[in-house]
Amino acid sequence: TATHEKPKLPENLPLTAVRRQGSVTIAKLQSPAQVDGFPCADGWIHFSESGRLQATYLGETCTIQGNEIPEGTWIRLNPDLTLKYCAFPENTNIQGYLCRGGSGGSEGVTTGFYPSGKLESFFPPNDIEIQGIPCRATPFGSVSLYENGDLKGLTLARDMVIGGRALSGGQSVALSASGEVQSVSNPPMIERARSWFTKIF
Repeated sequence: TATHEKPKLPENLPLTAVRRQGSVTIAKLQSPAQVDGFPCADGWIHFSESGRLQATYLGETCTIQGNEIPEGTWIRLNPDLTLKYCAFPENTNIQGYLCRGGSGGSEGVTTGFYPSGKLESFFPPNDIEIQGIPCRATPFGSVSLYENGDLKGLTLARDMVIGGRALSGGQSVALSASGEVQSVSNPPMIERARSWFTKIF
């Protein structure tokens, strides 16, 4: 038999529209409030099964694990309240990289973090070069980094030879921790068409 236990939630928060979705409790915060040390804006807020904050819109700009995260960002947290990913309201500079933002909130383009706060993955708004490798700005694949900042995964912006291997622009490339090509996959049809069009014109 199903048990309808009352979800664990912080007390004294002005919450309405409370509902369970699996192990997550989703509610609407009626006015801005500090929850588990985070400045939450009014609007949708998610709690884990333990009653800790899991996701929210930031009500003000704040520093999380050394990263300045702007007001209006949708943040998703790990169970230990470290940052998992963000959906920024606009393009935002994080650890020297411009990370794509925009409307969409929890459904928007996300920037991922390691529990240490180091940048794990992001979508650049423009093609960029990292460690001599041209990375394409594409909605079909993020640029991913190892925790030490080395390049881990990308979509190539143009044809290039990496480690003696000839690769084509538009291909998705995974690199080992030592910088060797681990795997290569061909791009989605729309990226192939873009690469073809660029070469013709």
